[in-house]
Amino acid sequence: MSDGRDSRGLNLPFGTTLNLKGYPLVPGQIDCSFYMKSKECKFGSNCKFNHPENVPRDRYRDLSHYEAFRQHNKDRMDVSFFLCHFTKSTNPVVSQTNNIHRIQGFAHERLEAILTKKKVYDCVLPHLDAPVQAVCFTEMMLPSLSMHAEKYSPWGVAFHKSFLFNETKANQVLYCRDELFQSMKEKAQGDHDLLRYMTPFAPKYSEQLHQGTNPIDYSHEREWRTPGPVSFELKNLAYVFVPDIRVFKELMPDLHTQLCEEGVEIRVIEKVAKENSCNNSYRCQRANCWYAHTPDENDVFHWRTGQERRGEERRGEERRGEERRGEERRGEEMRRGEERRGEERRGEERRGTPGTDPRYGSPITLLSGGSSSRA
Repeated sequence: MSDGRDSRGLNLPFGTTLNLKGYPLVPGQIDCSFYMKSKECKFGSNCKFNHPENVPRDRYRDLSHYEAFRQHNKDRMDVSFFLCHFTKSTNPVVSQTNNIHRIQGFAHERLEAILTKKKVYDCVLPHLDAPVQAVCFTEMMLPSLSMHAEKYSPWGVAFHKSFLFNETKANQVLYCRDELFQSMKEKAQGDHDLLRYMTPFAPKYSEQLHQGTNPIDYSHEREWRTPGPVSFELKNLAYVFVPDIRVFKELMPDLHTQLCEEGVEIRVIEKVAKENSCNNSYRCQRANCWYAHTPDENDVFHWRTGQERRGEERRGEERRGEERRGEERRGEEMRRGEERRGEERRGEERRGTPGTDPRYGSPITLLSGGSSSRA
């Protein structure tokens, strides 16, 4: 800014630029303490200190918002302050940067990837006829999540609404009847920031549904969406959802420790009881259990079998490696033994050679007493 004024006419020192929130970026200066705590600065663009981008969000801000939300909605029992995202064992996730982030594996492995990379990737949305992508959440009440997990899996994360709303532009999805959806989609004309928050709504009770046509009704999910990917720190998590604490510690012991150190609550998603279902759930040890198991339980069983097989292969490879190293050590010892015996043999030969003084290695002249020259 050559004239010392930004695009809004603010007087700024020469060369000063503003961050996305409109506060000055001043490299070389110390960070503004007010801004680092609250992401706000009462001095605005006149502050002489630095206001860096991507400041980690203080979890206590969200806890404060949560308490205020509870007080405001104390008489409303069906309002949640949490937005939840569950994983499932399906196709890879694609990011908006057109890089394929293949979070492969089962649902629990995808949750492990999310917690390890501290990032929830976006995916392509259906029904929009455009490559619009978003990260999807549900604001269903916590007691209702067991049924929701039946569709996905019991592995997931939850954030405070205040975190996603203020940090990632999260917003509720607008469920639109067909004519409204088509009209809005046409007016959006490829504007992904508008299309991202729309989804068609054709419920079972719609008289416009043709016979044999499946309804499109996701309103029970009470969905929110946000541009992705969503980056976070472990301390920004409200909950981590698992089907069983012991199974979680078995599958991800390091992450369990980290979450406990960060003070993140780990909540169990209770299994929906069904007829003929196995009471042992994830802890079942029977290879061919005759009771029913959920798809995610079977995924964990397959994962365990694969781990055991890979463990046996790894231990077998280690044994074979030890055997090879043992053979190499024995061969080396034999070679050194042969060299040592060869040295000893050559020493014996040097010491035992007739006509050689072993002290000096020089020839010895032998004088015979019966020499003919003396006669």
